[in-house]
Amino acid sequence: MKAFQDYYPQNVAHCYGCGSLNAHGHQIKTYWDGDETVTRFAPEPYHTSVPGFAYGGLIASLIDCHSTGTAAAAMY
Repeated sequence: MKAFQDYYPQNVAHCYGCGSLNAHGHQIKTYWDGDETVTRFAPEPYHTSVPGFAYGGLIASLIDCHSTGTAAAAMY
């Protein structure tokens, strides 16, 4: 199954959070799971704000890219 982000055209596939053309980005992927959408991402140790917690910028990026992917998929 292809992720929503895999359907993005090349001119918008450079996003740091979900762009398939950004080799240094998070490369998140969003999929349908019934009537809901799911993105799974496991933070690396360098994504830490304080031990045991991911930094807020990462969380915001994940929410942004997941929500944009979900909105695009819902439109189609």
